[in-house]
Amino acid sequence: MTFLRLVWTVAALAALGACGDDSNATEPLQISTRSNRADLVSGGNALVEVRLPAGSKGDTLKVELNGRDVTSAFTSATTDTRAGLIGGLDNGRNVLVARADGATTAELVVTRPTLASSPTPQVRPHRRTWPAPPPTAG
Repeated sequence: MTFLRLVWTVAALAALGACGDDSNATEPLQISTRSNRADLVSGGNALVEVRLPAGSKGDTLKVELNGRDVTSAFTSATTDTRAGLIGGLDNGRNVLVARADGATTAELVVTRPTLASSPTPQVRPHRRTWPAPPPTAG
């Protein structure tokens, strides 16, 4: 019984040690779309916002879209936020990756649905047809 109690005590202390404050850990960047939900972007463009955590260096921010550098599209919105209009989204899945010194890399999947993958059928305009007027006597 004493051995089992020792094992549980060591396991509990190890778990508490893993939850401790790690001064070397960096906070993640936060990346989000502002123009629409990331899974419903249409038209090939998305307004994207990157929020920098405290202690990160905003001048080292790098943003890539599907491996292509799009950092030049971003401007300072506030001291800790950068915003940019990203164009050239492919149909389907697009991956945005943001990196900055002093912060953990963030990734966002932006989906541009095609008409074939649209979850709802496309609405067709309704054409109203009136019956022909009755012939006039005369």
